[in-house]
Amino acid sequence: MTPGSVVSGARLALETIRAHKMRSFLTVLGVIIGTGAVIGVGSIIAGLDGAITGLLRKLEAG
Repeated sequence: MTPGSVVSGARLALETIRAHKMRSFLTVLGVIIGTGAVIGVGSIIAGLDGAITGLLRKLEAG
């Protein structure tokens, strides 16, 4: 892979992004929504884990 082919490939990629703005926007939007969903689910699971652990410790001590 030569430096010229890398530059050519990058140029072609940027031209394609410019030519298909809506598709590029929807792809970025999907990545943002997907990442947010994964972070949200992870946060919910961590919160539930903490709540259940606290409840079990309370029951064990009392």
